[in-house]
Amino acid sequence: PFILILGEAFPKALFQQKADSWVTKIVPAVWVFSILLYPFVWFMSKATLTISRFLRQEGEVRPTVTREELQLLLREEGSRGDINPLEQAMIRRIFRFPATKVREAMIPLVEVVALEESCSVEEAIASVRRENYSRYPVYRRRVDNIVGILYSLDLLGAEGEGQKIQPYIRPISFFPETKPVDELLVEMQKNQETLAAVVDEYGGTVGIVTVEDILEEVVGEIEDEYDLNQPLYRRMGPRKLWINARMEVDQINETLKLGLPKGDYETLGGFVLERLGRVPLTGEVFRYKKMLFEILKSNEKSVQEVMVTLKE
Repeated sequence: PFILILGEAFPKALFQQKADSWVTKIVPAVWVFSILLYPFVWFMSKATLTISRFLRQEGEVRPTVTREELQLLLREEGSRGDINPLEQAMIRRIFRFPATKVREAMIPLVEVVALEESCSVEEAIASVRRENYSRYPVYRRRVDNIVGILYSLDLLGAEGEGQKIQPYIRPISFFPETKPVDELLVEMQKNQETLAAVVDEYGGTVGIVTVEDILEEVVGEIEDEYDLNQPLYRRMGPRKLWINARMEVDQINETLKLGLPKGDYETLGGFVLERLGRVPLTGEVFRYKKMLFEILKSNEKSVQEVMVTLKE
């Protein structure tokens, strides 16, 4: 503690505010001491390196800068305005990325448009025209029993009235919802996959995940086919916000500065369910702090759209 206080904390506190004026005064002293202490520093460095070679495990690499030091630097630079808020948010997401699980990045099954294995090519093409997606999970009997994936482009050469989609179904990979997203990204890149199914501990499908969903955990929202025509929020007036219930609470707080609390949920819809303890009906209203939440759209399973009014 004595060395830490005198050798690091005290000098930082002393010189941080008046670095420009102090630097010219201490340079001569630093230069003299660097020459006088060079033999001692050289000997200690060589001794430390020699000992560490015997103690270090083979292949072990020590980082020159630790995660904690980078986070401290981010806070200091951010408080001075040297890093803009978008860059700060991205760096924070990078720190969180290895700890993020697939269930936090996936699209829940209730929001997935899937095709039944026995449907015809004509029905599949009609769904493509209606939904405008390029990839469709295919299920057998139950929507949580995913058996493959259908690419819209594969249907271009389909011929024959009443033909089924089975010949065009491709295999799909399954990953547990607890898998870290960084490991999943490596596997999907290695296998050249763009979409995979996510399963729970019982083997039931709980959602799908795309490469775009994983990258969004670092760079923020990316508009892909599942996001077309689905804006995350719109300002309806000086104190009114229309918000897609899928928008993440962290992103809401970073972008809209609403100060919503964190909990066992990721999205605004999850926040609403947590507050009410049930799925609200369309038109229901509740208050949180100085905000009025109105449910604009919901169904029996989830909240879809919310209007937030900020009170003075």
